[in-house]
Amino acid sequence: MSNPWSPPQPSPPPQPWRQPVQQPVQQPGTTPLGTRPPARVSIDSYGPPSSKVTPAIVLAVAALSLVVGVVGYGLVGRPGTPSATATPSVTRTTEPSSTRSGGVAFEARNDSALGYWQVTSTRWNGDQLIVGVAVTVDTGQTRPAFYAFGNNDSRVYDPDAIAPPPSFGAQTIRPGQTVAGNISFRIARGPVTLVLTDSAGRQVSALPIKG
Repeated sequence: MSNPWSPPQPSPPPQPWRQPVQQPVQQPGTTPLGTRPPARVSIDSYGPPSSKVTPAIVLAVAALSLVVGVVGYGLVGRPGTPSATATPSVTRTTEPSSTRSGGVAFEARNDSALGYWQVTSTRWNGDQLIVGVAVTVDTGQTRPAFYAFGNNDSRVYDPDAIAPPPSFGAQTIRPGQTVAGNISFRIARGPVTLVLTDSAGRQVSALPIKG
């Protein structure tokens, strides 16, 4: 048979007294516990950066723009003012032309010579053409020569080695000199073109001769 009685249990030691901690009362719309309120941001922080240009620089730029505008208008904005165009230069070359005593001017560029020449006489002796010529040099000097071609056959004919006197010959003509004489060709009678050449044999001028 069990014993219903048990010895009394010792009571726990008394706890020291503590003052209860009062929690702060939160107002509606305030920051929850445990977080810091965000920093206040101004709307001005999203605007353009403040200009550091001084008023003097602004005035200088404005004045320069005004001057450029006035000058530009004066150059391109004048109504009715035609633009200047370059006048084309005209290059003139010396062409054979009638000169004193019925001669024809020539320019022997290879010899740097200017002058005039003429046919003084023509006569036919069968198939021989005898031509009297006179050549005058005004500036420079040249040693002229001649050849002929028939207008009908277009063949080129060199002069005979010996012509009836006075023969023109081969000689250098200097400024202020005139040389005259005869040259002859063996050629069928008909219209002929007589050609004057310079010291190098280049054609300088030509004169027609009737057949």
